Amino acid sequence: MIGGTPADIEDYPSMAYLFVEKAAGYDYRGGAAIIGMYWAITAAHCLIFIPDFLIKSKSAFIGSNTSYWENNFVKHQIIKKYVHAQFNKKELDFDIGLVKVHNPFDGIYEKPIKLAVVNYGYNEATAALALGWGTTDPLAYSVVSRLRLAEVKLKNFKICQENYAKVGDLVTNTMICAGAPGKDACVYDSGGPLYQNDVLIGLISWGSGKCGHRDLPSVYTKLSMFNQWIKSNLEK
Repeated sequence: MIGGTPADIEDYPSMAYLFVEKAAGYDYRGGAAIIGMYWAITAAHCLIFIPDFLIKSKSAFIGSNTSYWENNFVKHQIIKKYVHAQFNKKELDFDIGLVKVHNPFDGIYEKPIKLAVVNYGYNEATAALALGWGTTDPLAYSVVSRLRLAEVKLKNFKICQENYAKVGDLVTNTMICAGAPGKDACVYDSGGPLYQNDVLIGLISWGSGKCGHRDLPSVYTKLSMFNQWIKSNLEK
């Protein structure tokens, strides 16, 4: 998180992350958010790094209930992943996925977050919070140990779309843009949440690579577009 500040899990108990267990320890694979007793949500592209063989070998997990991803976490074994059927790896369109875990999210700091409704109003220039364990230095590319948050603002969709078009990137209607001067999501924040008034309104998806850029803010999956998709998968 660029220009962020340390955050405490007690204030954001839906915050979680993907990791795999290896002989040498734990390997961080992206952010996530708790949305049900056995369910978490993340970006589809993060689930590329949670291949089926790791789920079958019981080596893939959701970590939660901690501000420090390597310490004092509750470990939830992943038993199933669901990637949106229209997910496009190249454009990162429909960048959303669900994860089902074996043991319930019932820790003291494990609480599901409300989801943006279908007609949620994404109002330009309103404040939102992005959270993650991603790099604080766009040139360093390393996961940080302590959870961080950045207060960003929702951007004008059309202007964001046009600015990205100039550098050859496609911003579609399944996406929203958010950023602030010197504050932004960055590498390894992917899959993590964008909150507004205790509602999950976006998932950290992609950006220009120049984290904190004034005209090319981070791009998030627009949660309201997927409200029905999420509900139907959870009900199944």
